[in-house]
Amino acid sequence: RAPSRHGGATRRHGARGTGEGKEACVGGWRWGFREASATRAVRGARSTRPRALSLFGCLPRSRGQGGECLEGPARQARDAMALRVARGRAAQAVLTCALVLALVAAHACAALGTLGDEAGALGERWREVEPRDAPRGKRVWRHDAARATLVRDLDAGLPPEPLPLAEYARALGFASASGVASAQAVGVHAAGGPRVGAATTAAAAAMRRLLATDGGGGEHEALPMPAEEWRMIPEFVGSARADAAAPALRWNVSSYRTPCYSWTAARMGALEGPAAEDGTYSATLTLETPEPTGGPLCGDWYAMLTTTGWHVERLGGRAGAHTVRWEGLSASEADELRQDGVRLFHFQEDARHLVSATFETLLLFVGVLTQPVDSGTAARNAAFLRDYVGIDMRPRAGEAARTRVPAEADVQSGDYFCIVRLDGLDPLIMWGTGSYCGHSVMALRFGGELYIVESQTKSNYWPTNFVQRTPYAQWMAQAQAASYNVLHLRLSASHAKLFAQREGRIAEVFANEHEGRLYGYVNMLFTFLDLGNENLPSPADWRLVACGFALIDPLLDRAIARASPDLPIPSLWNSALSKRLGLQLPNDLETAALLKVARERNLTFLDLVRMPEQDDWEYPGAPNGAYPAGLASVCDTFVCRMWKEAGFFDGVEGGASSVQCTEFTPVDLTELAVFDTSAEPKQVMGDYEMMLRHWSEVEPFAHMRERCPSKPPLYERRFEPHVQATC
Repeated sequence: RAPSRHGGATRRHGARGTGEGKEACVGGWRWGFREASATRAVRGARSTRPRALSLFGCLPRSRGQGGECLEGPARQARDAMALRVARGRAAQAVLTCALVLALVAAHACAALGTLGDEAGALGERWREVEPRDAPRGKRVWRHDAARATLVRDLDAGLPPEPLPLAEYARALGFASASGVASAQAVGVHAAGGPRVGAATTAAAAAMRRLLATDGGGGEHEALPMPAEEWRMIPEFVGSARADAAAPALRWNVSSYRTPCYSWTAARMGALEGPAAEDGTYSATLTLETPEPTGGPLCGDWYAMLTTTGWHVERLGGRAGAHTVRWEGLSASEADELRQDGVRLFHFQEDARHLVSATFETLLLFVGVLTQPVDSGTAARNAAFLRDYVGIDMRPRAGEAARTRVPAEADVQSGDYFCIVRLDGLDPLIMWGTGSYCGHSVMALRFGGELYIVESQTKSNYWPTNFVQRTPYAQWMAQAQAASYNVLHLRLSASHAKLFAQREGRIAEVFANEHEGRLYGYVNMLFTFLDLGNENLPSPADWRLVACGFALIDPLLDRAIARASPDLPIPSLWNSALSKRLGLQLPNDLETAALLKVARERNLTFLDLVRMPEQDDWEYPGAPNGAYPAGLASVCDTFVCRMWKEAGFFDGVEGGASSVQCTEFTPVDLTELAVFDTSAEPKQVMGDYEMMLRHWSEVEPFAHMRERCPSKPPLYERRFEPHVQATC
């Protein structure tokens, strides 16, 4: 073994005997230090794998019983084991250090935030002492993809134009809380008794919280977002196109707290290129800010996105121009900047509260990893639904909390079971769609035996994948173990009779066309994305969705492939986008390439979203044969397909084919006028009371649910006259 080198000097341990240069056994322990040359990867350039400095400390004993050092294969085996142990301990040490550093950073951010809040008076003095035209130098920042250079300069000093809260509220339709919740809201007790008006009270409380200013924002609006969760979503402020003739963007900076600048402006110059040496293009974006209003330590955070690159920047300091330069752009990327520009998004929280909002949001989803859902996560999600969706799920206690599984004789084929699991996922569906269920299943008899049929995924709380059937009693046991809250909605007599007449045919269709198919990942998002921003919580914007999809698509595909090597999961949106573009499936096009095809056809991502999903669209199966090609259905779409097969939509003008089940969400099922209204729905199980609103009110009609607004918490907009024709 070569002697270890440290600090340029050769160190030899005192050798046993006369074998100078041999590795020594000192006190029964072998010591070694290995040094590798360290390299630093240069951003924006191809780099070799970095080699880090490695230190291995005291290794386990390598002495034989006779007191001599082990030699040959025996020592090599012992050394290999010792090396694995040492690496494990080193990994633990690194993880511990990372956690400690994260805590220190969090405390430092908190301290800086407090210092920034207390530095207002110091900021005024700083503005007086430092002359306006003092040189401030430059700062260079290089991006992996865009290789952007940021240069700070002086400012033109444009005056601010504040936007009053009342004016913004009127523009969004928040002038009053009327119409937010239905006066016909009905909650369901375990015994079936109605609880009227609870949802109205909850929705009104939610609206008051959503419109409340937070932390002294002055005249800047508080957007309708939760008080803590999901506040890391940035606000779209505009697109800066690479066109010298385009007008400059100008926006009043809104924030959940006091913004650093009252306004900001942006302009992108004309494209430069193609360069003679490599044929690439360049572009320069300039952002202008006035004097800060929050002191010298304040800052506003922005994300600058395209479908192929991103950059996050903090604008801070004195008034000036902040310049970001993109270089090395391909012809396609240059064309995107020319047509769609760089999309600018403002984070309405500071760095400290962005971290806090992300943490609070992740806490909602802890239940996804456990069976059952722990009480803290369930309570947190119930509070979220109460405050921001207007669904007041109260804890059940005593006799009312008993599980009451209906006898099989009391369950009809076609009956609907509405499910809420307070694990973060179901509440997210309910928040985004205005639904009262997060999961949907249906009862169906095969040869006289009752089953529950559903489109489902295997998870920590559910044992099987695919569209499946489960014996009724077994399903109820699994549901209780999974912490399901379950509500039973019986079909009306006429619809139950219609379903019974076709029960055999429906069972055959289930077995031949649906059973064993993959859950509808491929069109899941398009069941509720009908209009774009009218389906997204403020301040989310469809441009953020488009760029986000394009940027995370390659990463997400690789992550899913590693997590599920035996069950290939398709892209959550690429197949559906390909269908809307008329492209053949399967294909290997990523989201950015698909949006490039759309751009060449003068279509935007919003245009594609507004195209209704079609029930007869088929999607490819797994390359390894894990599941076949065919129809794609999420849980509520699957139930709707079964009802469609039963003839529930046959009387619609244009026939059943004019209703697309793939455009339905859970609330669209509960609103259909197919249920028995002579008695209230019965809650089967669950620790929290479930509630419904507008259940069994809507008669089916052609093209229903193809253009439905669902922006939280204004779900009642779907009942406005001008949207009734398609919603």
